[in-house]
Amino acid sequence: MILHIFLYDKFDSDYIKRINTLYDQKGHLFFIYGKKIENNIPSIENCNNVVFSTEFPNLVSWMHYLIKEIKTADRVIIHSLMSRFVLLALFVCLRSCKSKYFWMIWGADLYNAYWNRNKSLIWRLRELIRKRVIKGIPAVGYIQADYEFLKKHYETGAKFYKVSYTYDFNDYPKLPKDKSVTNILLANSASKDCRYEEMIEKISSFKDIPSVRVYCVLSYPKDTPYINEVVKLGRECLGDSFIPLIDYMTYNEYTKFLSDIDIAIFNHDRQQALGNIASLAYYGKVIYINKQNGCKGYFEDMGVKLFDTDSFCEDALCIRLTPEEINHNKRSIEFFYSDEQFKKRWDAVFYSEW
Repeated sequence: MILHIFLYDKFDSDYIKRINTLYDQKGHLFFIYGKKIENNIPSIENCNNVVFSTEFPNLVSWMHYLIKEIKTADRVIIHSLMSRFVLLALFVCLRSCKSKYFWMIWGADLYNAYWNRNKSLIWRLRELIRKRVIKGIPAVGYIQADYEFLKKHYETGAKFYKVSYTYDFNDYPKLPKDKSVTNILLANSASKDCRYEEMIEKISSFKDIPSVRVYCVLSYPKDTPYINEVVKLGRECLGDSFIPLIDYMTYNEYTKFLSDIDIAIFNHDRQQALGNIASLAYYGKVIYINKQNGCKGYFEDMGVKLFDTDSFCEDALCIRLTPEEINHNKRSIEFFYSDEQFKKRWDAVFYSEW
């Protein structure tokens, strides 16, 4: 049995459904921990191989269950190392089970943990455990740039696998659009990693502000002071051209919104927004990515045409992909995320000898 340990997240559902479609469900168990922020994955709640931490009466009981499953599993796929409780369960089982571990590195649990350092006793103890667990993990995925960061800053001999999550790319009818207005998307969350300030101020220096609408997705995480900072700056610099998106959208609503964007800018200096970039590339949008964001190389390796945020200027507002480039990007995304390629990559993780 292959055990998957997941943080409750909006991307869980597509991955779990894809695995259950391409593999025998009896061979996979998905343990999902964390609070259900929104009713986002109801379609998998009735799957026989999905277990939620919220089904248990307390933390101790689900930790006991998780440790038992780690010990009996043939392979353990760790989707993020952010939870200190999951980290502790992996540490408890490390001596006898580490050869089973595969870590899907999420940007937040690698970069944030390394950069956001403090000297408290609790932090030092947690980081000591984290380093021990990371050192024992024999294989990781899924962004090459994250793997290089890992090797540079942590002791590891892990083998790298280029794998992926999965996304539903919905096609929407092409409706008439006001070509005099350019819809710009800045990043994807209310996180300081998005570095909104630089791009808002750059766009505000352009002469023809009324011809653009600048959208900022600030719907998660909730109740962060950074939301107010971005909204205040956006309105001061861009006026009515600035449109903050504070309310959560369903997946279909969000992908429809992405399909109406003309230019997307991701100024992150670390890996983030991979799902957004995949969808926007599929829809043929002009995408600017900071070269420090590991997603840039990830998608360029697929053959997707991207631009560097350093080259974004007023003239860039007029740039659109040619029909040939749009078709090429869409085909590149469809091939990489196809069932055949998805299964081929995950077969290597599930069944290879490390």
